[in-house]
Amino acid sequence: MQFIKSVRAIVALAASVTVLCGADGGIGIQGLVHAGVAVSDLDRALHFYLDQLGLKEAFRLKKPDGTPRLLYLQVNDDTFVELFPRVTRTPPQSPAIFHIGLVVKNLQTTLHALAAKGYLLPANADRKSTRLNS
Repeated sequence: MQFIKSVRAIVALAASVTVLCGADGGIGIQGLVHAGVAVSDLDRALHFYLDQLGLKEAFRLKKPDGTPRLLYLQVNDDTFVELFPRVTRTPPQSPAIFHIGLVVKNLQTTLHALAAKGYLLPANADRKSTRLNS
């Protein structure tokens, strides 16, 4: 059940991004790249995403002790579900979406548009976005 909730949340995010892409108010969102999901039972999550949904494991990063830090599961050429194994969860039944990765046309333009809408950005966001766009 918890995995179905996370899939519903990811689908809802993708639908929201699709709506935003059509009328983004100058923010420039072009698509959803990935959603980062914390899971309390990695084996159950892998069974669900790989065996039930048919996603493919793209790659995994390991901690120094060899345990998984994160796993990327491929939805299509451009979209992934990023699983973060968690030892403890509160409450234990619910997955948590840590973040979503969005593609924007121009990062600096997007940051300025968000700031104009009243979103607080880190003081160095503009400098960091210049480095990323290079």
